[in-house]
This record gives sequence, structure tokens and C-alpha cells, in this order.
Amino acid sequence: MRCSCGWRSRLIGSISILIFFCSSTIAFADLISPLTLSNYNPLVSVHGLPYAGDAEVLPRGSIHARLSYDVSSHYAYDQNDNEAVLLDGETARATFIYRQGIGHDTQISLVIPYIKHHSGGLDSSINDWHEIFGMPEGGRDLVANNQFRYFYRRNSQIRLNVRNSSEGVGDVRVQAAWQVRQRTDDASAMEVSVKLPTGNSEELHGSGAVDVAILYKHEAQQKLFGLKAGSFYSLGALYLGDGDVLADMRRPLVGFGGLGGGVYLQKNLLFISQLDINTAFYSSDLVELGSHTLQLSVGGSILFGDRGRINLGVAEDLVIDASPDVTFHMGVDWRF
Repeated sequence: MRCSCGWRSRLIGSISILIFFCSSTIAFADLISPLTLSNYNPLVSVHGLPYAGDAEVLPRGSIHARLSYDVSSHYAYDQNDNEAVLLDGETARATFIYRQGIGHDTQISLVIPYIKHHSGGLDSSINDWHEIFGMPEGGRDLVANNQFRYFYRRNSQIRLNVRNSSEGVGDVRVQAAWQVRQRTDDASAMEVSVKLPTGNSEELHGSGAVDVAILYKHEAQQKLFGLKAGSFYSLGALYLGDGDVLADMRRPLVGFGGLGGGVYLQKNLLFISQLDINTAFYSSDLVELGSHTLQLSVGGSILFGDRGRINLGVAEDLVIDASPDVTFHMGVDWRF
């Protein structure tokens, strides 16, 4: 387990100040959407926690395609009298998101992930990063680099023991969104998401269940020190179906949401920061399974006209061990 340190408090404070200014200044220009980053804890990501995405529903016939690639590094070991967990590995996730407006303020979306669980190669770099900046190692420095094992034991019974690398299509999501409100300076939408059990649950590519989520999201135009800016937030609930991954410990209802803001540093350069939270997915006394999650993401976009953009970001766990140590995000968007 890792301990929380002062640098995290300072980081949270800095981001909170940014979010405060972004949410309290007067209206200005383009709406800003959150980064498509999620909690990629291997035991959480099988349930397909939805991204907030854009609050503006596409007009009829418009198409938005997004291809993203995320790499998450995991190392967490914890135990008590009844339980023990080890999450040591790396997850690479390529995700294709297709959105299309179908009219009447409605759009449909398809989310297709391709997942690879493996030993990876980030451990040495992350250890060096922690050492340079005095960050807690969390036990990484006590074990060999680039190992792979996802293990969980409860009441002397091994419930999970994944030791072999694997890759394949994850659980596909089908979504529909409705525009609740759209004005010049803000937009709100409701979205329903249905996750289908298309991934292999034994390899933690999916949960083996149909999960259903409902989400409200809002974006507003802002101005920050004379610069174009914006704020956003979302709030949702996820119902978990009867799956194969620690099924008897699964909590049927999970809450999730996010808050953040962004500012245009230049006409085509956008900075974004956000906080994402979810409640616990499992009934457990271990943080890795039974805790809520608070994840900080920072990044931004390079815009190419009105149609294309490149997105970059990094996410860090603020509730230690509840989400990956670090996730690196990159993606490409294009509107047709």
C-alpha cells in the first residue's frame, strides 16, 4: 500500500482553484468536454464505467469518430485477516467510439474496446519518476519490474488468479443520448448506456453481464482571465448485471460522476483538468475492491480546424490503490 503525501494535497488544491474559476466566470466561447478517461482498475474496468463525453448531441446525419489508446500501470498489494489482493501488471486499451445524430435531438453511439493485459514495460520509468520527485513507491521498489499477476483470495479461497497475458475485444457498449437543453453558452444531455457481454470474463476483458447506466452531463462556456474557457460536470448511476467476476461480492448499483474545466491557451491549444469519482463496485474491506475512487486527469487537445483534434492526458489515483497508479491517454477525434 502507498501513503498519501503533501504533493497530492497541493495538486488537488491547484486543480480545485482552476475548476472554481472555470465555474464562476462569465460566459465566453466554445463548449469544452472532458477527456475520455476512466478507472482502469482491472476489476472495475470489466464493468464498462461510461465516459461522460460531449454534452452537445450531434445534429441529424453528423458523425463523430474517436480512436483512443490508454496505457495503465498497476501495482497494488493489500491484505487483512480475511482477504488478500495483488494487482501487478499493465493494461493497454484501444477504444473506438462512433457517434451519429439521428434527429429529434437524439444521437446513438457505439463503443468498442480492445484490451491487452500483460506485464508491460513502464515499471522502471515510473520508479524513476517517483524517486526524482519524492513520490511514494507503494511497494514497487520491493518487487521485480514488469511482472504480471492479478490475484485475489477471500477466506482462504482463491477467487481470482490471472497469470497469463491476454488480449481481445472487451465488452461493447451501445448508447443513446437526448439533448435536454442547448443554448449558445451551455448544453445538457441525458444518456443511456447498455454494456453487452462480448469480452472474455476469465481474462478480465469483460464482466460476463449486461450492465445499464444512465448519465446526466452539462457543459458551459466561460471566460478565464480574458481567455476562452469552459466547465463541465456529470452525474450517473450504473446497474451491474449478474456477471462472472467476483459475482457474490458485486454491488448492484454504482454511482459515478465528474467535474472539471478547461482553457484555450492558444486558438488551437486547449488545456483540460478534471476529477472523476465512482463508488465501490464490491463489498470488501480492501481499498482495491471496496473503496470509492477519486481520479485526477490533466491534459488537453491540439485542434485542427473545426473537425479534427489530437487529445493527450494523464490520470493519477488520488484515493491510493483504488485506481491505476497512472494512466497515459492519447486519442484522435474527427467529425464528418
